[in-house]
Amino acid sequence: MRVADAARMALGAALLLRPRAPALALDGTPSEVTVVATRLLGGRWLLQGLLGGVVARRGRTARLRAGWADAAVETTHAASMVLLAAVDPGHARVARLSAAVALTLASADVVATARLATAGRAPSPTSKRETS
Repeated sequence: MRVADAARMALGAALLLRPRAPALALDGTPSEVTVVATRLLGGRWLLQGLLGGVVARRGRTARLRAGWADAAVETTHAASMVLLAAVDPGHARVARLSAAVALTLASADVVATARLATAGRAPSPTSKRETS
């Protein structure tokens, strides 16, 4: 299982159990809309992390596809949160936090997937290698 999947499961479980915590830490009093959205995000992260664990048992191609898909989902989520922060000042701090977490997860997905993609491959003839 990738680190990003474990992080997703932990964050997802935390958001499902304590959906008011992020808003309380940043803004004070969370609205019911914020609580519902936080629970939905927690559920998505928990499910996505669990599916990542299932895919980890599949072949290399499935893991590569899942890694790039996870990165795309998190990047899309981050973009939507940046947009929300721009149009809704009341939710801007929580939205920026959500975008930052999503971009962190996307970065971890990209690094892990790129490493998997290049693992076991010989260096290309055009790459420069130092010889000593």
